[in-house]
Amino acid sequence: MKASIIILTHNRSELLKQALNSALNQKNIIDYEVIVIDDNSANETKHILKDFSYKHSNLKVIEYTAGSNGQLGILRNIGLREAKGDYIFFLDDDNFYNSDFLFEMIKFLDNHEEINAVYCDSNFLIEQVDGTFKNCGCLRSINYDSKTITQNNYIDMGEIGFKKNVFNKIQFDESLASAGEDWEFILQMKKNKFELMHYKKNLTNYRVQNKRHSNGEKHYEVINEIRRRIELKYYD
Repeated sequence: MKASIIILTHNRSELLKQALNSALNQKNIIDYEVIVIDDNSANETKHILKDFSYKHSNLKVIEYTAGSNGQLGILRNIGLREAKGDYIFFLDDDNFYNSDFLFEMIKFLDNHEEINAVYCDSNFLIEQVDGTFKNCGCLRSINYDSKTITQNNYIDMGEIGFKKNVFNKIQFDESLASAGEDWEFILQMKKNKFELMHYKKNLTNYRVQNKRHSNGEKHYEVINEIRRRIELKYYD
C-alpha cells in the first residue's frame, strides 16, 4: 500500500467531518488508507465515524476506550502499529489537507531518495470572536536545521510525510501529556540522523483556536521536560 493517514480525534465532531473529507478525497492517489484513532469520544463522534466507514472502504476506525488523557504519543503509536502504507502521514481532527496534499508529498519523497521525511507549509486559520476562522495564509515557513529545532518546534505533525522505515527505529514518547510529543519525535529524528527536508508549499490548513489542548500548565510542564532533556544533551 502506498500511504497511510493516521487521524487522532476526541469530541470534535463537526471539525472531524472536514478532516475526514479532506483525507478521504485526495486527488490522483488511489492506493491509500485512513486510520482514525478515536480517543474515547462521545456518541456523536462515534456516529460520524460509523457513517463515514459505511461509505469508505479504505477507512479503519480504532476505539481507544481507555482514554489517552492527553498522551497523544499513545494514540500515534497505535496508529503506527496498524499502518500498512509505505509512507505515513498524520492529521489532527481540527485541521485538514488540501486535495493535492498526498500526491505532492509522495512525489517529493519519491524524488528525494536521500531524505527520510518532508514537511510542507500550512495556511493558518485564525479563530475570530464570532467563532469563525479567517484564512491568514502561511504564517510560518522555516527550513529545518538541527540547531534551531532544539530551540523550539516550528513543524506541525500534520505537515510531515514519513518514510515508514523511520518508525522501525523510533516511536512517539507515550509519557508526555498535553502535546509536545511531536517536537520530541523530531528531536529523536535529529538524534538518529534522519534527514528531514522542507517543501515550501501550502498543502495543509492549521486551525489556531482560542482554546486548545496544548495551552495550559500541563503543556508547559511537557515543554520544560523536553528542554531539560535538550540541556542534558539527550538528543545529541
